[in-house]
Amino acid sequence: MLVSENLSAWVEIEGIAAQEYNIKVKEDPKRVTCWIASEEGKAFGVHIKDTSCRIATCWTLSVDGVEVHSPVLVPRPKGECERTGCVTRVRVSPTEQRALVFSRMSTTDDDQYLERSAHLNVGEITLDIWTAQDSERTGPASCVQLPNDPVHEKSKKSGMHCIGLGAVEHEESATAELWDCIDHLATFSFKYRPLALLQANGIAPPPPPASASPDPEEIDRAVSAEEKELKHQMEIMQQRLAELEKSRGAKRVKEEPDTAAQRARKRVKRGPKSAFVSGEVIDLTSE
Repeated sequence: MLVSENLSAWVEIEGIAAQEYNIKVKEDPKRVTCWIASEEGKAFGVHIKDTSCRIATCWTLSVDGVEVHSPVLVPRPKGECERTGCVTRVRVSPTEQRALVFSRMSTTDDDQYLERSAHLNVGEITLDIWTAQDSERTGPASCVQLPNDPVHEKSKKSGMHCIGLGAVEHEESATAELWDCIDHLATFSFKYRPLALLQANGIAPPPPPASASPDPEEIDRAVSAEEKELKHQMEIMQQRLAELEKSRGAKRVKEEPDTAAQRARKRVKRGPKSAFVSGEVIDLTSE
């Protein structure tokens, strides 16, 4: 949030306050500047706040050098001093509005745009704050058109974003109260670039290094993959063991008959017990 006395302003990108870098304050004239990171394709709004109840204030909003809106904050009753406003859309016809969006800047190699590109006033959102006085006049609400000129691809502005517009939103035609801007109070300036450019130029801090501690989800995925692989290997091993056991059983059945026959051949057949006694002499001459 940029602050000057009782005045403040900030930019929100899709509802989130943009981080502000390199805030600088200049007193005379009062000017507060900073850098913010633009995000391509995202809508944004400029928020304003005035905590003074003394006077009405007119906030003139310009984007890329084009004035697009002038909201007025009127003093509230005593005791209700905080006044706020927000600009998220601009009127492009009496019955149409479109959202403010960060867009990619188109490029060309046509050299006729080389000189022109250097003078394009892009990359800045500016709020000028004035004391305001009711002119007691009304008129049709003003309509704006943003330029859509490309930049030369060799231009220093190549790679930047610009302010674009979102889809058309229809509404009834309206009139507006006309106020006169009297005394200048302050200027708030938000210079925007893609975050990568801010980091490359040392305006925004570089991206944090990769975390040393592994991501728990990555660990779970790795463990699950390893567990699955181990189970697969176990299934293969169990299947191989079963095949080996089956092969070994078939071999035993085949070998058993041969083994029995071999044992039979080795068995010796014994005759009747001999009648001779060791040391006895037999007389073969007797009848």
